[in-house]
Amino acid sequence: MIWLTWRQHRRELLVFGLALAALVAYLILTGRAMYSAYHQVTSGMSVARCELHRGEPMSDLCNNLIGDFYGTYNNDLLAMAALVLLPPLAGAFLGAPLVARELEGGTFRLAWTQSVTRRRWLLTKVSAALGIALLAAAITIPLVHWWREPFDLDGAFLNNPSYGVEGVIPLGYMAFALALGIAAGTLLRRTVAAMFATLVGYAAIALGIVLYARQHFLPPISVTWDPYTSSGPTRFSNQDWVINGGFVDKAGHQVDGAMVYNICAPSGNVDLRPGSAFTTCVHAHGWLSMLVWQPASRYWAFQGIETGLLVALALALLALAFWWVRRRIA
Repeated sequence: MIWLTWRQHRRELLVFGLALAALVAYLILTGRAMYSAYHQVTSGMSVARCELHRGEPMSDLCNNLIGDFYGTYNNDLLAMAALVLLPPLAGAFLGAPLVARELEGGTFRLAWTQSVTRRRWLLTKVSAALGIALLAAAITIPLVHWWREPFDLDGAFLNNPSYGVEGVIPLGYMAFALALGIAAGTLLRRTVAAMFATLVGYAAIALGIVLYARQHFLPPISVTWDPYTSSGPTRFSNQDWVINGGFVDKAGHQVDGAMVYNICAPSGNVDLRPGSAFTTCVHAHGWLSMLVWQPASRYWAFQGIETGLLVALALALLALAFWWVRRRIA
């Protein structure tokens, strides 16, 4: 069965392997150029040396070096797009045809009449595809960690665009994408339709998690304070994920920020220091400053929750595919 699976799907596997090899090569080449620029000495200083004094007042040279480095290398849209698209493309082009092609062509009947049970037939196919796809995701994890290391010196960020391609989450998204493709192919029995359903379904679930579910994995921290007497929470840092902020009234209802600034800072001069004219005006109207955030210290907890959710969805989809093959396909 393993040899048969390879023979049937070798083209998809080879294309997937070539795409992965191209991605790995690109990350290595751009990473080497990035690290060379990171350690390049200019006027006795480099980005690496400047980063050692992060959090302290920096010279204009350091500010320029760090600004140029981040502007050049921190927004590699090609690499980020490839990393984000790897799971759904694997699900569509490797997972969807895995079962759909045989059901569409009727070749599954030959295997089932050669003393191969339905469960063994599907288990062999699924195990091979999942093993290859998860191995590919596992290869990219340490490589992406090395590639992103100069930008992650401050620690992990929950709202960083690279959050979804770092840590253990890529394994969860890869497993979910493959399971979705296999389930779609099993139910629809048409390769092209299954590929389309996989891409649409993956996009819907992934966007739903990113835009709505992720910020609620754990209860956020919410704080209100009088800006006239306090400058706000002291434990908050720029690594934390700000979910909401602004002003509320004494009843806790959010107040339109534009209205607050129009009333208390009509000239556009906003001074947030306690006791300033702006904060005095805010205090006089009975408004309070408000901040809702997820601490950066929850990074690995969020990674675990999201990965667990994706693995659970993958197992449910695979269970559906196995049940459908055993009970519904004649």
